[in-house]
Amino acid sequence: MKTWSAVVRAWGSGTACAMVVGMVGLVGCESDESSTPAAPADCFEATDKTLAGETKAFGDFEFKNAFDPTDGKVYDPSDAASLPGPLMVDAWGDRGTGAHGTLGVFPPGFAAPLHTHSAEYHGVVLQGQMTNPFGTDLDVFLDGDSSNDKGAVVLGPGSYWRVPAGSQHTTTCVGPEVCWFYFHSEEAFDFAPIVDASGQLNAGTTLESPPADAVLLPNAELAFQESAPFVSFAPAWGDMQQSAHGTFGKFIPGGTSPLHVHGASYYGVVISGALTNPFNSEPNPTQLTTGGYWSVPEKAVHVTACANGSECLFYFHQRAGFDFQSVCE
Repeated sequence: MKTWSAVVRAWGSGTACAMVVGMVGLVGCESDESSTPAAPADCFEATDKTLAGETKAFGDFEFKNAFDPTDGKVYDPSDAASLPGPLMVDAWGDRGTGAHGTLGVFPPGFAAPLHTHSAEYHGVVLQGQMTNPFGTDLDVFLDGDSSNDKGAVVLGPGSYWRVPAGSQHTTTCVGPEVCWFYFHSEEAFDFAPIVDASGQLNAGTTLESPPADAVLLPNAELAFQESAPFVSFAPAWGDMQQSAHGTFGKFIPGGTSPLHVHGASYYGVVISGALTNPFNSEPNPTQLTTGGYWSVPEKAVHVTACANGSECLFYFHQRAGFDFQSVCE
């Protein structure tokens, strides 16, 4: 595994601190209080300090009716009474044509018609309580009899689910809050109902067994491991060290990373807390709370920081393994 070494300042002490930075983040720190000059830092010399990604608060997106493209109205995602049904907006990409990351809003009590998608996707709950049953566990939506159905796994904020391509399922908002969520896919998003207008299965369709590769991961089951004194990570899917992955991160209140870059771009969303991600030491970065989105291009100089008061929980995903290299200052 490739590692980087860097010389950074210990937080609050002004003491030079040597840190070894691995593919999963900062993994060690030894203070050096002697008068011996530190060895030259193995750090990234930023040649293009104009590189910057995006930062956008959840409320700054224009949420529109997901089922009626003729409805051009922009809706308030916090106002349950005004919602016409599900709302969606792309944070990046274009869900109609290819790879994308999309923010969604479901009113309390909403259940999508039983359906399939031709491509897999990954979903994360940002607010509210959601379910995503598969296959034969959908029978309760057809006959109302829950006695022969497996109990639905309730997914609260910070939970993850994976929908394999072609799998029969539905996504619901249990309530009582409006549900906010983020989902992403490497392919275009489509929607194929397996029920008719009355809610019954289409002719010739039967419910299949839930797919073995479907995932429902409640937030209580996330396995966080400390990567540095200020941040811990928990896997959702993939291999953070080696390949494409989706990972949950948790910053302590007031936690701040060193100025750094990554070798591959990534996309992130905030689940709780107040997070900033200034590029090139910008003085007034956008503060991101629940549903806030940011992206970091390859080799873009930035800092990720959590405001004092409460920890910051977020989800991010990449098409490559995660690395971290401090920037020479």
